Amino acid sequence: PQRPGEFPKAHHRRGKRRAPRYGDSGLFSGVAYCSDCGSKLYFHTRAIYNKARTKVRYEGAYSCSEYRKDVQYLQHRKCTCHYITESALEQIVLEELRELLRFVSQNEKRFVRLVIDKSRQEQSRETAAKKRAVSKHRRRISEIDTLIERLYEDNVSGKVPDERYAKMSAKFEAEQAGLKETVSALETEISGQ
Repeated sequence: PQRPGEFPKAHHRRGKRRAPRYGDSGLFSGVAYCSDCGSKLYFHTRAIYNKARTKVRYEGAYSCSEYRKDVQYLQHRKCTCHYITESALEQIVLEELRELLRFVSQNEKRFVRLVIDKSRQEQSRETAAKKRAVSKHRRRISEIDTLIERLYEDNVSGKVPDERYAKMSAKFEAEQAGLKETVSALETEISGQ
């Protein structure tokens, strides 16, 4: 209950999703995407009735979040109304796994080589990205050295007051120290790969 003088609490719904009404969340929640627009698929359950209109069972399904959002907020529709049942999605994934296992059993050496090559490519990309980051951080460290020198000269000449100089130089030195730590950690990772 609201106390006198208190403002009512705001309810923030953006980013929050209600749990499905029946059973657990879907097996593929958060990993299934719409093949038409690329948006996430939302899991929901629906009751399957028999002819006498008594509930028989509940079925899980996934539908496009973009379409559901458009319907809910009456926006311009960016996707169409379609869904896939959880059982159908399970069958597709199982068939893909069977295909992969067939390929592995028939081409074991080739499969191992493909996995190793893929791993090397990923590692090479990561190393290149880390080297770019090190180079960028080193440039900034050098820039900060120049900025500190200029700041010192401006302080000595009286252009920058002592208090301002102390604050700015402390800020620059803290940034530089952080960058040096990052560079050291990245170089350790690169040398260990």
